[in-house]
Amino acid sequence: MLNFSSEKCNGCGLCVNDCKMLHNIVLDERKKAKILNSNCINCYHCVAICPNEAITIDNKIPSKAKRYSSTFTSQEYLEFLKNKRSIRQYKDQEVEKSIIEHIIEAGIYSPTAGNKQPVSYAIVTGERLKELTKLSLKTLKSFADDFNDGNIDLNIDLNSAKRYTSMWKRFYKSYFEKGIDELFFNAPCLLLILGDTEKTLDPKTDCVIASCNIGNMAYASGLGFCYNGFFVRAYQSEEICKFLGLELKYNLYTAMTIGYPNVEYRRTVFREKKEIFWI
Repeated sequence: MLNFSSEKCNGCGLCVNDCKMLHNIVLDERKKAKILNSNCINCYHCVAICPNEAITIDNKIPSKAKRYSSTFTSQEYLEFLKNKRSIRQYKDQEVEKSIIEHIIEAGIYSPTAGNKQPVSYAIVTGERLKELTKLSLKTLKSFADDFNDGNIDLNIDLNSAKRYTSMWKRFYKSYFEKGIDELFFNAPCLLLILGDTEKTLDPKTDCVIASCNIGNMAYASGLGFCYNGFFVRAYQSEEICKFLGLELKYNLYTAMTIGYPNVEYRRTVFREKKEIFWI
C-alpha cells in the first residue's frame, strides 16, 4: 500500500507528472501529493522518482538506486535489472540509427526454438511515426466504440476491457484536442518485434525473449523504453497493416517506444514475494 507523507512532500509534482497511465496522483490545495483512488497498478514509479522519500510502500522506504559498471558481477547485474524501469517521458532528441542497430543485435543474438530465428524488426520514426500515432489512436477509439456498442469482443476480462477502452478514448481526446501523446509519449522511435510464421507456426516465445534482451541493451546504452501492448492490439487493424506495408507472414508480438529518458528514478522498489517450488 502506498503512503504519502505531507510533511516530507515538497509539492514538486514529479510523481504527478510520472503517473502517466492512470493519472492517479494529484496535488491537493496545500500542494501536497495524494492518491485519488484504488486504480493504482503498483508500478511504484512515484516511489522511485520522489526526491524526498515522501512516498513509501507499507511505510517502508526502498533502497537508493545503485549504479553498475561495464564489467559487473552477478549482483551488479541484478541491480541493473532492478533499476530498469518503463519510460514514459522522453527528450526531444532523435536516437542515432547506429545505436538502434546496435541494440537490435541483442535481439538477433537471442535464443530461438530450434534455432529457426524467426524474429524480424521494423523501426518507425519521424513523420511516419507521427502519422502512425494518429492512425493508431483512431483505430483504438474505433475499437472502444465498437466494444461499447456490443459489436466486438476484446477477448479479455470485462473489467480490463472497460478500463482499456476508457483509456483509449481518453488518449484520442488528449491527442486531438490538446496535442498530448499518451500512447507513444512523443518517443522518437517505435520498434516492432515481428515473428515470421513461415519459419515457425508460433514464434511468440522467440519474439518475447528477443524483446527482453533488446530492452536490457537499450537501458545499457543509456536509452529508455516502454513495452506498448496497446499498439499490438491496434495492429489487428487492416488499415495499420497496410500503412506499415509488412508482409502477411509477419505477426506483431511486441512493440516498444525507445528514446533518451527525460526522467530520473532515484531508487529501486519492491516486488511481490514469489513462491519457489523445489521439486
